[in-house]
Amino acid sequence: ANFMTDTATLSDLRSFRIRDAKWQNEPVFLGQLFKEAVDLTLYDKHCLAAALVAQGAHLASDRYTKMGLPVPLLSTLSPDFASKLYSEHYDSLCAARDCKTIAASTIISILINMMTSFLHGMFYHPEKDKCTRELYEVRTRKILLLSNCLATSSNLIFCSITKNPKKLDIGGLFVTIGRLFSDIRFITRVKEEFIQAELDKDLGEQLNELDILYKRIYKES
Repeated sequence: ANFMTDTATLSDLRSFRIRDAKWQNEPVFLGQLFKEAVDLTLYDKHCLAAALVAQGAHLASDRYTKMGLPVPLLSTLSPDFASKLYSEHYDSLCAARDCKTIAASTIISILINMMTSFLHGMFYHPEKDKCTRELYEVRTRKILLLSNCLATSSNLIFCSITKNPKKLDIGGLFVTIGRLFSDIRFITRVKEEFIQAELDKDLGEQLNELDILYKRIYKES
């Protein structure tokens, strides 16, 4: 949008006009900026294509330089932190590399949980376990929840002792946090359903006994 409208947008999202390669003290609201970009695109779609090519070339020219490109959006969310990272040569390439590492760690954690769940499920026997498949899954979820919490806690303790944050398993941490919400919610729901079913069963038996007693009294009278 900046290329198409001859504007510049700062990290705090303030935008200004640029004329003859000079910064103008003429503020432009974001809504107006994007409206102009849309109008230009509707007028000639090649404007958008040219702007995308220009932006791509602009980013490519800086990507592998000494300072590199700053981490996207971070300067808007936290300018001071973004500036600190950039001054320490942590750029978009470093962020992309770390995201790949986190993604790989997350996938490995999920696969391990899937294998554990599958193996534990293979040992289910209705007569031996004396429970439904859903109640048996509660045991599986407890095993996964406990193992994930132990693994993440151990990793956090190790990072704290060694004072090496690079050893933090962020992917595993994300998976553990996700399981804390999903597994606890599932276990709570199944337990509530089980308790309600038992209460309904007891109530039904009591009603049957009362019905039999009522019929007996009615016959005797």
